[in-house]
Amino acid sequence: VFVIAADVEKAFHQIIIAEEDRDYVRILWIRDISKPLTNDNLIALRFARVLFGLKTSPFLLLAVLRKHLTQYYEGSDILKNLYVDNVFIFTDDIEAAIREKPKLKAALADAGMNLRCWFSNNLTIDANFTDDEKYAGEEKRILGIIFDCLKDCFVFNIEIADLGLQWTPARIMKAKLHVFDPLGFLLPVFVSVKLFIHNLVKGRHPLKKPLKPEDERSWRELLNNFKEKQVITVPRYTGQGTDFELHVFCDASSQFVAAAAYLRVKQADGSFRTSLLMAKNHVKDTLIPDADEQKIPKLELVALVVGSQLMQKITIEIDVTFARRYLWSDSQIALAWIKKCPELPFVARRLPEIIKLQCQYGYVQSQLNPADLPTRGCLPNVLQQHHQWWNGPEWLQNEEERWPNPTASMTQLDITEATILLATKNESQSFSSDPSSPSFIPDSSYSPLIDLYRLSTYSKAVSVARKVLQVTSKLLSFANRKLCDYGTKNGRVTWKDACWLLLREEQKRYGQRLIVNSKVVLRDGVFLYVDRYDNARGVQTRLPVLPMESRLAALLALHIHVTMMHAGPPHTLANLRKQAWVIKGRKLVTELIHRCPTCKRHSAIPFHLPDYAQHPSERVNAFDAFKHVGLDYFGPMTLKSNDKRWGLILTCLSTRAIHLELVCDLTVISFVSALTRFTCRRRVPSVIYSDNATTFRATSRLFELHTNTFPNDPTALSFFETNQIDW
Repeated sequence: VFVIAADVEKAFHQIIIAEEDRDYVRILWIRDISKPLTNDNLIALRFARVLFGLKTSPFLLLAVLRKHLTQYYEGSDILKNLYVDNVFIFTDDIEAAIREKPKLKAALADAGMNLRCWFSNNLTIDANFTDDEKYAGEEKRILGIIFDCLKDCFVFNIEIADLGLQWTPARIMKAKLHVFDPLGFLLPVFVSVKLFIHNLVKGRHPLKKPLKPEDERSWRELLNNFKEKQVITVPRYTGQGTDFELHVFCDASSQFVAAAAYLRVKQADGSFRTSLLMAKNHVKDTLIPDADEQKIPKLELVALVVGSQLMQKITIEIDVTFARRYLWSDSQIALAWIKKCPELPFVARRLPEIIKLQCQYGYVQSQLNPADLPTRGCLPNVLQQHHQWWNGPEWLQNEEERWPNPTASMTQLDITEATILLATKNESQSFSSDPSSPSFIPDSSYSPLIDLYRLSTYSKAVSVARKVLQVTSKLLSFANRKLCDYGTKNGRVTWKDACWLLLREEQKRYGQRLIVNSKVVLRDGVFLYVDRYDNARGVQTRLPVLPMESRLAALLALHIHVTMMHAGPPHTLANLRKQAWVIKGRKLVTELIHRCPTCKRHSAIPFHLPDYAQHPSERVNAFDAFKHVGLDYFGPMTLKSNDKRWGLILTCLSTRAIHLELVCDLTVISFVSALTRFTCRRRVPSVIYSDNATTFRATSRLFELHTNTFPNDPTALSFFETNQIDW
């Protein structure tokens, strides 16, 4: 396959910004640089062309290129081979490649764009380019990587020069980034450098401060490996055939996790060609402590996550249909973890990312695993000659029957349907505690074994489930009977077995939507919610999970509500959570009790209540404190001597302030004495509100009659004579 590359000259500046949009790209400029910087010496300028550096500029350029190229290349692969201002053509026909050049230039000429810097890896095609059109530089680059047209390979110059300056973390990072390696071909060379930078960052060393003496010595020892300039070449061509396979190898060490992807092509002559496509490595997860006994197996599992992400990225980016995809690891423990639903939260959180890919998993010996190299590192002169790194294990170029231990090392994971649902969590449909999150929608393609919508009570549903189990046990052979017994002994179907069947069938309707972070585990085909009380004895802490929309959850909640003599929401919910964990269970129970006919009948009001009256003016207008008061007694309160006392509370209608008085009995004289103390302490109220208690009614009549009812009590007599109060 021949490659032709070209560059759009001044691509961004060829696009004119619409007049109405130019106010968004204004800048301040100086009228006269010889004068002071004042408001009069400033001018606002607007860009008329798309400028380099804006986030939207690459999108605008790509949109313009696609619009004009679509007129000439609609449905062509050339539309997929655009990257910013670079255009690529891939073909195996020289004559067709020569004809493509004027067509492509004409397509972009309509947009006022000129294609320049043409070059190709074929001399015949390259000879058709004029001197003005050809790439002017000696080193031709494709997306920043040096490309040798004659050898059809990428060239990497590995060199970190010691400039004699004081090394800082920022300069070390800049020196490492000087070698541009987006596909990870050179990862093994920079393992030690990457680890050194990681330790500096972990130690919170300032970026622009010189290294400590001990760090300086360690860094200069690393520089000895890069004193001489090393040139590494990587072939661009990966082979052509009809059968493509993707093999991703994963490995981990005490410091790094890595994955390397290889393309296996079956060529026309029947031979196989393998090539390194891409590689990734990361410093180990800081969440895994060094003292962890399962440190290496956990890191191997993290490496499988990195490998699955790499496989997914390659599958999306490369326009190739892979006949088979393989994920290899040299850790049998990690492979065993992904073959079953894990109990460890660390495993459960990473399992969905791994097994959601439809691929095969296999074991490879450590010495044959090419991903081991980017976890331990090597010198540049060793990397170029490392055949296993560039082409994968030698047995990968043989027929599958000649692979080492094919039946033991290569397997399609035996994962049950429920495990796949657990692992392939769809985050957009998973449960969220946010009330605005979407509701659980059952799988419309699933046909339930028992239609619960035809049953009105939970007892009927369990009875039907028992009948189904009994009939199925009789029909199936003894060998298959265990599939329907659900853990029963001697084939006897119990109430618990029937309930378990209902739970399994109902959870299949919602499947992956039942996964709530890592708080759900799988046991006997049923999702169980894991709370923080696993260590409690004599209490069932792991409960089956059901969504609020589940018909089984509604029947179970109604059954508990009726059994408890129509208890309220708190009691019904508490007993419901002894049997199942219903997501948004409180909302379900509240709505269910609100619709219960019996509860409606008992809580119904006999007639429509009238609307509330308007508040009195004393309550809604501003008055002095205690001008309008309301009063009442509270008590009695028993003393140590068994005597009783009562309290008198007076509250202001405007300010809601209160005043408390203590009285010995409920007579009018005691009440008047307390009211006298109140008026002396606060003020004489204009209006008093009270209920129709005997004491209050008698006192109110005394104010109305103005008679000397208490000739022997000068205090009461004085109070009624001097105060005019409306009661």
